[in-house]
Amino acid sequence: MPSSRPRTVRSRRSACRRSPWSAIATCTACRFPRFYERLMGRLPSEEEWLAMDEAFHRHYAAHAVDAALAEGARQLLEERLAAGRTQSLCSLAPHEQLIPLVRTYGIDRHFVRVDGRTGRSDQGKARQMVRHLAALEGISPERIVVVGDALDDASAAAHAGAKAVLYSGGSHSRASLASAGVPVADTLAEAVEAADQLVV
Repeated sequence: MPSSRPRTVRSRRSACRRSPWSAIATCTACRFPRFYERLMGRLPSEEEWLAMDEAFHRHYAAHAVDAALAEGARQLLEERLAAGRTQSLCSLAPHEQLIPLVRTYGIDRHFVRVDGRTGRSDQGKARQMVRHLAALEGISPERIVVVGDALDDASAAAHAGAKAVLYSGGSHSRASLASAGVPVADTLAEAVEAADQLVV
């Protein structure tokens, strides 16, 4: 039975600890084909894009299992569960890789739904977010807060009629996240607090 309390949809990337690469963080404020355009001086060809995308996800999946959850993430998940709050997970990671990864971290029981990408990864997250939220029966998008770490998360939330909070611990710089016009948090605890304030 869906909870009447506000839902938090999390981006998978915001749960992992990563090193601050300011140059990359500034550059990845755009979708990845544009990111590669900035690196290469031109947009990649279709063949190049598919090869780079496959290589990225192959290496990401191989190393993600060794990454630790961000500081305090597990405790926040436990607290949300104990408080009767519900969460789901919508990610552009391939669905067939996302499900076992979430289980590897031992956090799958915290999410009422987990959806990874099933199509191309260069199409953004908006349509996927709409499908994901529609599958969360019994709660309107206006009562949902998307917690993500990319500009695409904020735009996808707006497209689906949900609110958003962005976490600066991911691949985007804080300055680029601030341009989305939604709250930006520097810790996951701050992100959860901001999400709660959006649906009071």
